[in-house]
Amino acid sequence: MIISDFLMKLSDVQLEEKNRTLPVVQIIIMYELWKSDGPVLLLDIQHKYNLERYTLHRNCTMLSSGMGRKYRRGKGWITKNSLSDKYDRRIKETELTPQGKRIAERLFGV
Repeated sequence: MIISDFLMKLSDVQLEEKNRTLPVVQIIIMYELWKSDGPVLLLDIQHKYNLERYTLHRNCTMLSSGMGRKYRRGKGWITKNSLSDKYDRRIKETELTPQGKRIAERLFGV
């Protein structure tokens, strides 16, 4: 992928989404989910990119449901779930929603 093409796609998506920005961490999350076949552990993304847990979870929240305030509405592009009871409930996995798949394909597809 040519970086200038990617940046143009990113700019187009941001404009179409009413000038909602896509921070680098959110782009990382979307990319990792796009290239996977199923759910991804947030812990794997955290370690791969050396991200702080808080930063990763905050950006996941903004990609999913948001932070509860009217002006902090989430994008609805991913789902974030705890693993089953036999695992530590703090461990989350995430995957793209149908809308998120369309956005990711526009950003990262050929």
